[in-house]
Formats: sequence, structure tokens, C-alpha cells
Amino acid sequence: MPGNLYCVQEDILSVHSSHGGRRECLYVPAGTVVSVRSYSRMDSRLVEVDWNERTVLMFSQDLEERAQQLN
Repeated sequence: MPGNLYCVQEDILSVHSSHGGRRECLYVPAGTVVSVRSYSRMDSRLVEVDWNERTVLMFSQDLEERAQQLN
């Protein structure tokens, strides 16, 4: 799964952590292409994806159900 590209079909809730440790919830909008970076070291149900020049966490189940794999 790391390195795979997905096109988001429905908005997906994600979490972004800034360098200062502050966390914010963001919706990755439908139509966006994300690149899977890796599974989270904190929780295997979470996946790290690159989106909009950020790395965010989202549930792997959301990615599987609400996005289409491109490669």
C-alpha cells in the first residue's frame, strides 16, 4: 500500500499534526489525489498520506471505502 495513489471519492476526515504538536482535523475533499506514505506507528488502523503538501493521518477503512486506487 505505501506509494499507492488514491483518488478520494467522498470527503475523508483526517488529522494533521504541526511541528509544535498541535493537531487539527481536516477534511480531504472528494476529487483529491493522495499518496500513501505508510501505516501509522501509533495505530495500525491509521495510514499516513501525503496531501496538499502535508502528511495527514486517516483511517485505512475510510481510504478503502471512500477512495479509488489509481495504480
